[in-house]
Amino acid sequence: MTTPRYFVNGEARTLASDMTVSDLLHAEGVHPEEVKGVAVALNNTVIRRAEWSRALVNDGDRVEIVTAQQGG
Repeated sequence: MTTPRYFVNGEARTLASDMTVSDLLHAEGVHPEEVKGVAVALNNTVIRRAEWSRALVNDGDRVEIVTAQQGG
């Protein structure tokens, strides 16, 4: 049996069971309640912030996390 995996910004990660997008962000060290300008796409579909606590990450999913940076 293979270990379930998912991908964050192209890098493979091991999947914890019943992981939501919100759980994943915290596991990746991204705390959206402290930082504004975070966007998440799950399998090329943007997930609204209000859905992060309900959207599940499954085996083989691809997640892109984008954080806006200020500066020039």
